[in-house]
Amino acid sequence: MAKALIPLSIAIITMAVSACDNKNGSTKKEDELKVFTSGNKIFYSGDISESGYEKVHALANSDISTLVINSRGGDIVPGMKLGELVFDKKWNVQVQDYCFSSCANYIFPAGKTKYISKFSQLGWHGGATQQFNGDIVPKEKDDRERFIQTLTGLIEIETAFFKKINVNQKSTVYGQIAFNHLDMLKAHSINCKGWSYTIDGLSAFGINNIVLTDGEWTPGTSYENSCIHIYDKVKL
Repeated sequence: MAKALIPLSIAIITMAVSACDNKNGSTKKEDELKVFTSGNKIFYSGDISESGYEKVHALANSDISTLVINSRGGDIVPGMKLGELVFDKKWNVQVQDYCFSSCANYIFPAGKTKYISKFSQLGWHGGATQQFNGDIVPKEKDDRERFIQTLTGLIEIETAFFKKINVNQKSTVYGQIAFNHLDMLKAHSINCKGWSYTIDGLSAFGINNIVLTDGEWTPGTSYENSCIHIYDKVKL
């Protein structure tokens, strides 16, 4: 997701280490960052960013128990930093309308208890370990070396993160694995920009302790005219 589930490779090639893309250079209203506290909760709405992480970190105290989030994604490293903060503080994560891209990759699975409502959407579209086409890698030697160095470091950070929170890293790239991607293609008339999982599917990756606040979960299977494939059964 991250705007529209833009492939992670766009971020890597620009060396921005970002999982979101804003093609027209403008910021949509729903992406504008808002971070505030109410009672024992921190509310986070907008793109995942370093400034967003810093705002949450500044508000963290012993009274906070839950991060309530609404995000279409954003930068990868701040996403992991937010996820690690959530994990270390043993905070719960409550998804309002949607939690896509770096939010789904790193923040949602790090929650002690994860709360989702009937229509809350979760969406994945790639991670640091995904494969890249040859034309993505810069041809010029210095740029290629920086690309490799950046990506290598990002993979190491992401691998350590998932080991820490005890969640299978493959959750970030499952829909890009050949046979799984074929399942996605067979199920839709267009190439989906991302995917999600059922509760059982999430559990297969170690994403557990999920509470359905409305007693059921029937998320939409599309977002901004792009389909979201739902993996009912996960085979690892």
